[in-house]
Amino acid sequence: MNYRWAELLDAETISGATTKTIDLDYLDCLSRIDIRLHRTKSAEGMNAPGPADITKIEIVDGADAIVSLNGYEAQALMIYDRKIPTATYGQRSSGSSMVDFFGIDFGRKLWDPALAFDPSKFTNPQLKITYDVDVSDTGVTSATLEVYGSLFHARKASPVGMLAPIQHWTNTLGADGTWSNIELPTDRLIRRMLVRCRYQGYEPWYVADELRLTEDSGKNDVFYWDAETLYRLMHTTYPPIEEFIEGIASTAGTTYYAACSDYWGVPLVISQSASYHFMDGVQSRGGTIVLDGAGNSQFVGVIRGYLPWSTYDFPFGDLEDMDDWYDLSGKGKVEMRIKSHTAGTSGTGAIILQKLRRY
Repeated sequence: MNYRWAELLDAETISGATTKTIDLDYLDCLSRIDIRLHRTKSAEGMNAPGPADITKIEIVDGADAIVSLNGYEAQALMIYDRKIPTATYGQRSSGSSMVDFFGIDFGRKLWDPALAFDPSKFTNPQLKITYDVDVSDTGVTSATLEVYGSLFHARKASPVGMLAPIQHWTNTLGADGTWSNIELPTDRLIRRMLVRCRYQGYEPWYVADELRLTEDSGKNDVFYWDAETLYRLMHTTYPPIEEFIEGIASTAGTTYYAACSDYWGVPLVISQSASYHFMDGVQSRGGTIVLDGAGNSQFVGVIRGYLPWSTYDFPFGDLEDMDDWYDLSGKGKVEMRIKSHTAGTSGTGAIILQKLRRY
């Protein structure tokens, strides 16, 4: 075989909140890492979205943070980069298996020979996964963590570098109408940038009104978007997020969460009995869905929408051509500017940079 698929961490029972460290002491280069988090649910509905259980995913080499994302950011980047409909398996009823996946892609595609993680280029590379398994379900009965690696084997790779996604900035946004100005680093090419504007239960343009990238201390605009207009344009460019969901709709209303964060990310569900279901309101703002049903009845269905975990995508140039990515050197001060909207002080902003790290 030219490639091999290995378990970097065999399925391990976990509980509580801690950090799992895995040495990446392999001879072969890694094209991709996939993290699988399984929880057995204790109750109907959800207390928080699934990625809330993963607070940080890092690849470090001593004090050097090579990759650093939280669970929401890892899933959003995974959905955009791989062009996949979801990163979760949607069983949500009591006693069911709630499974989320979190990926790290080191190349432009799986088995990219030019861009991959080469352990030999580092001294002591380690994968660190920080988790708290009882956030999305506060009474979770059991949980397991498993990590898979896609490695080059007979076909050896000689990568010139790797894609290194990192959370560059995060903070609470300001009052309505104010700007948050975040200076971007100029040390490496940037392939794509994600901007996350999250306030649970609300669409991201309720948090951020305008998104602007400027060069040379504001003299040149790279882009200047009204956030809601940009979301509408995404319908012409991106495939929708689509998640399977299964659960119980109670007479009092049961809350579920999905990755799609737009105003009209409406679930389409059917009952497995002669019961009715309806939503508390026809919107699922920010991916928050409250479902009511007669007699606490079971349902199955799908949820479709856009903006995974309230995250906008800004690809820079031809994503397949390294020479076409955003080179910030010589641009003066480069700033990402976020103008707050109504829920700015309640919402959280974040900037994730997928950078080219050359060896």
